[in-house]
Amino acid sequence: MIARLTTKAWVLVADGGRAMILENRGDAIAPRLEQLRTRSLANPPAHEQGSDRPGRYHAGMSQSRSAVDATDFHEEAEKAFMADVAGELDADLEAGRFEDLIVVVEPRALGHLRKAMSARLKEHVKAEFAKDYTSETTEAIARFVERELAAR
Repeated sequence: MIARLTTKAWVLVADGGRAMILENRGDAIAPRLEQLRTRSLANPPAHEQGSDRPGRYHAGMSQSRSAVDATDFHEEAEKAFMADVAGELDADLEAGRFEDLIVVVEPRALGHLRKAMSARLKEHVKAEFAKDYTSETTEAIARFVERELAAR
């Protein structure tokens, strides 16, 4: 774990539908986060993605039927989105664009991200925070990360 936000460290700020990659262009004493790129997920309302009733199936020779849960298209889209974000970060790491990664991701999306991250990428994650800061300014994100790192 690191106690300060190092120079050139990357910060991933995301929820299930938006992601920002920030880089510390300052130093450990005076961090200055600058946005490198953003991504967003086009995830229309559920009624536009599918409206069929949940299915039913017969189990073997029995007369009974069982219901099948309806597919949560939003959840599936969020999983795929976080997998794409993890894939991009893997490519950036492979290209040597960063060494340290700080993750500030909404709790449910963080679970999806963890499952999608490679072992090598996980080694470069220096801190994780299960928070949704996607609507905050880069200054507020920098203050939050600095405060949380110092408290560890």
